[in-house]
Amino acid sequence: ISSFSILLCDVSGYDIIEKINKKDRPKDIKSVLTMESIKSNGEKRTSVFKSWTKDNGEKQLIWFIEPFEYKGIAFLKIEKGNNTNMKMWLPRYKKIRKISSADKNDSFMNSDLRFEDLYIRQIDHYTYTLTKEEKYNDKLCYVVLSLIKNQKNSTYSQHETWISKNDLLPIKEISYDKDGIKDKEKEFTYIKKENRDMISFIKIKNLKEGHYTNLYIDDIILDSGIDDNYFREHRLKRIPK
Repeated sequence: ISSFSILLCDVSGYDIIEKINKKDRPKDIKSVLTMESIKSNGEKRTSVFKSWTKDNGEKQLIWFIEPFEYKGIAFLKIEKGNNTNMKMWLPRYKKIRKISSADKNDSFMNSDLRFEDLYIRQIDHYTYTLTKEEKYNDKLCYVVLSLIKNQKNSTYSQHETWISKNDLLPIKEISYDKDGIKDKEKEFTYIKKENRDMISFIKIKNLKEGHYTNLYIDDIILDSGIDDNYFREHRLKRIPK
């Protein structure tokens, strides 16, 4: 019997994802993000925004600071169970736009992120298969295939995730479209912050078109005590200090 066969008896794909979800997490996070979107011809657009999240990302506020044409644009997301409510404040039009489920395939601010990529994945919306172990960037990883149960609710069909065995951190993921073709790749880098592993960099590649987005996460503040009531529509209109 191979060592991998023994491993399969000991742990399942679901077990691994469940362990990741049960890890200790901060109650809230404040950070400043720099987003570089690089087209296939090398042209680059950079934007900067503040992000406040709470309850493992179920509540999120984003305020854009740069470039000038984005300044003041803001985003609010509240997730509860199967319901995701997303809104954007567009100061140029003095209008709040609701992001409907039909918009989930749209690009988030001309980046390689879609609105769906901002959703929290509910563990029971997927079936999981531990397909293999292999090294990636000198780290031994579980490779878990997550198959979406109800594909009408997603622009993807499945995700293939490399999760470091040592500390159960997702370090790479490939997402597939509804035809089973590789669509997007994400790579994650972490830093230690108050004994927790926090994402400090994400590279998102569009595997079909060759462009990509770099997301740098800085000025991370954990557990500052953001009140639940802060996540309200009227907060979109003013960037916090």
